[in-house]
Amino acid sequence: MQTKRRIYFVCSVGIILTMLTGCISEESASIKNKEFTIGIVTKAKDSEYWMSYISGINNAAQDYNVNTVLISPRTEKEGDVQKKMITDMLKKDIDAIAISPIDSNKTSYLEMANERGIPVFATDSDYFDADVPYIGYDNYRMGADLAANASQYLNGQGSVGIISGSLSQAGHKQRVDGFCDYLSKNSAINTAFIIDGYSNLMLPETEISSLLENNPEVGVIFVTNAVAALGLADYLYEQKIDIAICAMDAQQDAYEAVRTGRILALANHSGYDNGYQTVKRIVKTVRDKEEAENVLLRADILTKDNIYNYDLQGEP
Repeated sequence: MQTKRRIYFVCSVGIILTMLTGCISEESASIKNKEFTIGIVTKAKDSEYWMSYISGINNAAQDYNVNTVLISPRTEKEGDVQKKMITDMLKKDIDAIAISPIDSNKTSYLEMANERGIPVFATDSDYFDADVPYIGYDNYRMGADLAANASQYLNGQGSVGIISGSLSQAGHKQRVDGFCDYLSKNSAINTAFIIDGYSNLMLPETEISSLLENNPEVGVIFVTNAVAALGLADYLYEQKIDIAICAMDAQQDAYEAVRTGRILALANHSGYDNGYQTVKRIVKTVRDKEEAENVLLRADILTKDNIYNYDLQGEP
């Protein structure tokens, strides 16, 4: 019998209710009266991925006996709101800050952090040019691994389309680059379209219809987040259109879409693991004085053929 591997996601009603009333309020603190405090500013709080991420933060804070102060804009569209949140966080009495930037180009607040002697870490999504340690998934590798599945499905020929979150975020840009680079080096597949701006947003049906009408040759669509991918999968199923989807993010409805064949391949990009590792590595680096380094997590690629080898369950 094959050994099942565990993948954790938020499934308990009790956990979700606790998070909705505490952790994803405008600002929250995990543990009181600890000597070491980490400020954390995420990109959003409007998806299962981010709820799971925050749960990972909280569990790691308990395990490593530290305090976390977390704040999030409501959606990934609120870049200016996030920038103000970061500036406000840097005025607090914190020992380090983790930021998941909505805009990976805008880094003016990093100078303020340097002046205040607060170490900065990027989490979930990196910066384009700033010299900041990154803790999160290898976004480029995820894109390349999904491209390998797309290429196999299309026998190395044909066309693909790409629907991405905002390309001003390094994470989405790296996913797209990894996907395109793999195909250009290892196949004769061409990219028919790349559209961006869909960070945890579903495409309107009229836009999907127009894309497919203008690109009838497309056999696979790569979507860089699960929310947009699931909306697309529902549309294709309802319209009986035979186009495969490659996507990412660890969440229950995405797993089910893999099981039923609505998603061809899913990079198991776990918010829980990302959040937990963020606290763990900051504690090791700043409090315990270990050398600062990038931490790249590897996402397994789930398909209909292998997903039953995984034990998809709630957090420990």
